[in-house]
Amino acid sequence: MRTNAQLKPVAPYFIGTINEAFFEANQREVKDADFPPPFDEHLVFSATQREVDLSYREIRIILPKALEYKTYSLTDTDFPVHFEYIDARSENNVVYVGISGSITLFESSEPTSVAATFDVTVEDDNHDTTLKVDGCFDMLLP
Repeated sequence: MRTNAQLKPVAPYFIGTINEAFFEANQREVKDADFPPPFDEHLVFSATQREVDLSYREIRIILPKALEYKTYSLTDTDFPVHFEYIDARSENNVVYVGISGSITLFESSEPTSVAATFDVTVEDDNHDTTLKVDGCFDMLLP
């Protein structure tokens, strides 16, 4: 008898959808944010899906270093977080910034990692295109 088993990705991973198009990072990094306040005590979670022709799509999430296991809203001013999506698959790179949504952190199965889910709406610089971005990650901490 054959049984079905649900496969769960093993840390580190970063997967999601961008307007229902699959996104899977083949490069991931967590580093200290080198930004002025209010993002000075934060970490930058970067996930890049780089193609053979060196074009790429990248998601950057900036979260407080405290990394409390809770839901962070992009509109919360007490615990500022930031979300960006960069589409560099053509000559004109387009940067989208999160305008609504949330990022929920929870404990990873790995002691040196943090896991999260996210569900965000992003908007381009011209404010004429919005995209729906959702997914999850489990990334090793620095």
